[in-house]
Amino acid sequence: MTKVEEIIVGKIDDTPTQLMNLMVTKDIRHIPILENNTIVGIVSIDDLLQLILSNSEVESRKLREYIK
Repeated sequence: MTKVEEIIVGKIDDTPTQLMNLMVTKDIRHIPILENNTIVGIVSIDDLLQLILSNSEVESRKLREYIK
């Protein structure tokens, strides 16, 4: 059984990039998010990939509109 002190967690103010780096480095697919030592959510690597893809699409659209 995993000891409590060995559980890898994210903080509420971690950026998606920080969480992605932590998850890739530690080879984990889900990470609980804590605020004041209370779990407020769980983020999956799929959640982060969808967010990054969505942000890239928005940025690409804005750049295309700017070029026009």
